[in-house]
Amino acid sequence: MQNPFSMEDRNILVTGAAQGIGREVARTIVGLGGRVAAVDMNGDGMKSLQDELGDSCMTYTGSVTEQSLIDGMVADMVKEWGWVHGLFNNAGIVRAAMIHKMERDIWDQVINVNLTGVYLTLHR
Repeated sequence: MQNPFSMEDRNILVTGAAQGIGREVARTIVGLGGRVAAVDMNGDGMKSLQDELGDSCMTYTGSVTEQSLIDGMVADMVKEWGWVHGLFNNAGIVRAAMIHKMERDIWDQVINVNLTGVYLTLHR
């Protein structure tokens, strides 16, 4: 019987993949036979993920708020693997503060990563 959770020949984009849930999802996808294009701001985390997953993984260091980065990732996936089959939108930041104490630039950072980043990856 074929594994019902098989990711064989599936190409998944994973955001926030340098650590925690995103990293484990990337590992799981590759472990189930899939390929991953992973992005995170943490360059060291991306390098270690690339070293660990090898040819089944493309890694990118940068922010999901950068349209050109997302466009490049998708283009690379299509060029190398032919298709994008799924997206695991995991990137997010927390800047905890009472709203009356939060500076506008902090608010913008949270909105840009947690909402605009999701929009950009889904919209592409």
